[in-house]
Amino acid sequence: MAPDAAFTDLAGDSLSALTFANLLHEIFEIDVPVGVIVSPASDLAAIAAYVEAQRTGGTKRPTYDAVHARRRYAVSNSQVQQGARIGRRCWRLGHE
Repeated sequence: MAPDAAFTDLAGDSLSALTFANLLHEIFEIDVPVGVIVSPASDLAAIAAYVEAQRTGGTKRPTYDAVHARRRYAVSNSQVQQGARIGRRCWRLGHE
């Protein structure tokens, strides 16, 4: 996966962008506007740079509890699969 690919080019839509933004908020405790994610001017590298800029601007690194804490809410199978696809894409972007 190329860092210059746009989120929407990877079959992302506004609903999956909202899910992705919520996931980023849970993990990194930062707010990433959906507009940043789906913007035609934002590719994956730009989204990663935005996240990094927000994190280094005073936001602490995620803790084990922030990532793995037990939370009680219902999640559908399709949401889990979609989150896994997004997570793999982000992991690949961070390791290219």
